[in-house]
Amino acid sequence: MSKKVKVILLMLIFIVGLGLFLYPAITSRINRTHLKREVEHFEEELNEIKENHDFDQLYELMKAYNDQLYEERQIHLNSEEAYEIPCMDLTVYGFENNMVGSLYIERIDLTVPILLGASNENMFEGVTHLSNTSLPIGGINTNCVISGHRGMVSKEMFRNIEEIQIGDLIQITNFWETLTYEVKEVEVVEVTQTEKLFIQEGKDMVTLITCHPYQVFNQRYMVYCERVK
Repeated sequence: MSKKVKVILLMLIFIVGLGLFLYPAITSRINRTHLKREVEHFEEELNEIKENHDFDQLYELMKAYNDQLYEERQIHLNSEEAYEIPCMDLTVYGFENNMVGSLYIERIDLTVPILLGASNENMFEGVTHLSNTSLPIGGINTNCVISGHRGMVSKEMFRNIEEIQIGDLIQITNFWETLTYEVKEVEVVEVTQTEKLFIQEGKDMVTLITCHPYQVFNQRYMVYCERVK
């Protein structure tokens, strides 16, 4: 093999290696931009969709759902299926993929759609609202639990959740307003500790949940947030 051929092969090996090294960062940036555009598209379409549907009625339906969860002490929150099946069908209102709003976390530069139902399909497309937890409209005696993947190479989602600090603010934008929550506590729990997902008496909460530790995933990392605005 000539010296020239060896040099070319070494250059090709270097380029391939560099590409493999940069692939996660590049695809992550592309997908982050894509998710932000989905949220922007959602916000642009919202006013037009509202003109053709009764959103006062939708709000009352969501509030009634949250009230019922509290009154029944979330008795159906007892299996994976309970998380995965969407609690209502928003596609009839014109929202694709049952998108119920968006989540913004400044600390980790994350803007992502929230989809109803924590199915594998939905968790690949955004973060998800765990069914049988409160819908993201706020209110006393509510706890909206939002779940996201952590280990996908191409999409960060909640990969950097451990960077979130006590006192940080997160925002939930629904069909009517933007709600602001302050991070009050973080905790690592066991998979079986489903009581950590429950409504806490007298509080207006959002709880973020993902697998832990990163690339092992036999526990759950929880971020508890309380409404401040």
